Amino acid sequence: MQKLETSILNDANASIANAKSETDMLSVIRKYQQVTFTTAVYPEAGEYSEREVNYLILGLVGEAGELANKFKKMLRSGVVTLDHPKAKLVLKSEELSILTDEMGDILWYLARLADVLHVNLEVLAQLNYTKLLERKHAGQLKDHK
Repeated sequence: MQKLETSILNDANASIANAKSETDMLSVIRKYQQVTFTTAVYPEAGEYSEREVNYLILGLVGEAGELANKFKKMLRSGVVTLDHPKAKLVLKSEELSILTDEMGDILWYLARLADVLHVNLEVLAQLNYTKLLERKHAGQLKDHK
């Protein structure tokens, strides 16, 4: 099993590094979803049970809360300011690393949840992008330039 996990992870890393097009990136999303099972260590992992779904949803919401809380603390400490309506967000690498780490955890939980619910993340990304384009063309999304 270890050899298979290493092979899948190496393949995914190579795909990410070489992705040049939208199609390539969707392939990376698919591969990422496939490899998340290698780190799925929690109650009833891989059993596609209600308990597993509950665990993943709570984990997803918890990680989103952690991201929001860490960003809130950056606002409070003055590391990030959003006082001006046209303020550009500039983060130092340390703060960006903290937020990126939380976003990665969110992505992991989302990928696991999608897998357990038999939802292909690649298809989900395409459907969501299509929905957003339709809303934009219908005037439901406005540019904020």
